Amino acid sequence: MPPSSLPSRSVVVVFPHVWEEGVIKRAMALYEKGADLTAVDNNSGWTVFHHIAGCQPSNKFAEPGYRRTANVFTEKVPDLAVAANKDGKTPLAIATEQNTKWAMDVFGAPEDIMQE
Repeated sequence: MPPSSLPSRSVVVVFPHVWEEGVIKRAMALYEKGADLTAVDNNSGWTVFHHIAGCQPSNKFAEPGYRRTANVFTEKVPDLAVAANKDGKTPLAIATEQNTKWAMDVFGAPEDIMQE
């Protein structure tokens, strides 16, 4: 079948674990290219911290990359690491809701919550 007769529609298959790990890599790559870490979504009030706080690494080898990215971002813009979104939730609150242990640790969860 010649290419011009193929349907113009395409299907994209996304494997969640690949996409998920790619989020952190893309976030760091964008930062390294000069992305604005202070950007806030006008509708939700979410920052990059809210987004990464709920990301669960698919395996133990990916966790250091998540921590490193969150730590670098927190070092650069510490105020946003504790900023509330329009629902009043901080990145720590989102990490706690999602039980994202690495993010709870990075964003300062009390020790008793970390052990639950």
